[in-house]
Amino acid sequence: MTEPIHHDPHYTRGDKQYETMLSKLADEECGLCTLSVHPKPILARACEGTDHEWIITERFEIPENVEHYWLILPTRHIENQFQLTLGDYEAIHRLVTWATEEFNLDGFGLTLRSGNTKRTGATCKHIHWPMIVPKIDKETGRAIPYYFPIG
Repeated sequence: MTEPIHHDPHYTRGDKQYETMLSKLADEECGLCTLSVHPKPILARACEGTDHEWIITERFEIPENVEHYWLILPTRHIENQFQLTLGDYEAIHRLVTWATEEFNLDGFGLTLRSGNTKRTGATCKHIHWPMIVPKIDKETGRAIPYYFPIG
């Protein structure tokens, strides 16, 4: 079997995402560029209409101990951080600021998936920043740990 161009169903989380990814294996287009593998609405855009346009959207499925889980990603195909420009970083900053203000966040985790899915544990070879806000344990008043898988 040849290696998929953009999609890797091995790391899907849940049956619905797995079915969606399987249907896209032979596609020449990246499913995150077209959002064909991602049914959630776009919540905000940064640098709209430029070469540095980025969006923020909710993750396909929200894990149990997570209050919010967003993906920040470019609308053009970028596979790794070495392809980013200062304009891209400005767009990322704007979207993180938007989410922080819109949802009155007092903390979050921001990570990066960059490069080959065999290393990153991602389902698409398309750079993105998962922005994660864990739920708070009512008894302890502290975050319930969410372990972010890499690889």
